[in-house]
Amino acid sequence: KLNRFVINPATYLNMQIDEHWVWTKEHKNYLSKYSQAKILVKQSLMFYTAENLKASDTKIDVLVFDVTPVNYTEITRNSIYTTKESIKFINEIIDCVKMLNQTHKKDYMIQLKHKRRNSRNHSLDYSKFIDQKVKNFEIDVIDSNQNLYDLISNSKLVIGFPFTSPVVIGQELDRPSIFYCSSKLLPIAHKGRKLSFIQSQTSLYSYIEKILVKSI
Repeated sequence: KLNRFVINPATYLNMQIDEHWVWTKEHKNYLSKYSQAKILVKQSLMFYTAENLKASDTKIDVLVFDVTPVNYTEITRNSIYTTKESIKFINEIIDCVKMLNQTHKKDYMIQLKHKRRNSRNHSLDYSKFIDQKVKNFEIDVIDSNQNLYDLISNSKLVIGFPFTSPVVIGQELDRPSIFYCSSKLLPIAHKGRKLSFIQSQTSLYSYIEKILVKSI
């Protein structure tokens, strides 16, 4: 039996699983605390076929992956996956790129790919917010059918809301890829995770500047 890595360890307490396939060594180390089964690191495992995706040859400056918040406040209470935190995530990235463009006289653009297509369960306020940012030419939204690996390969920088899987794929493809969230709800990341998890807007700006400007 095979199972994809998920966060909640309680799932495994009532399941008889012989072998787990996980994406990273970090996933393996975590899951090993809760399971005696064989655990194999297989890198990214996507649950779609390549022929159903569109290839992309567009060069992307900043590729952002969000987690579209849902309407159910009873589910997201005391969570970072809220409309407020999601809007803050996008706004802080936009502000950093705007400042970078002004400071260095550049024209870097932000491309956003939603984790899932919008549905009636998703936050209407967040959808309206994104639509307005598109109308203001502050971000572009990428077609959900684009090939994820091509998009990331053609990107200079990948930023994901915690803990979206495209960041792991970006690291696998040797693209500069980080998780970002400045929410006070999250504890400061331990040293091993700080290399891929940024938790302040000041640090985010410094990182974007380092990747897009100072590495040229």
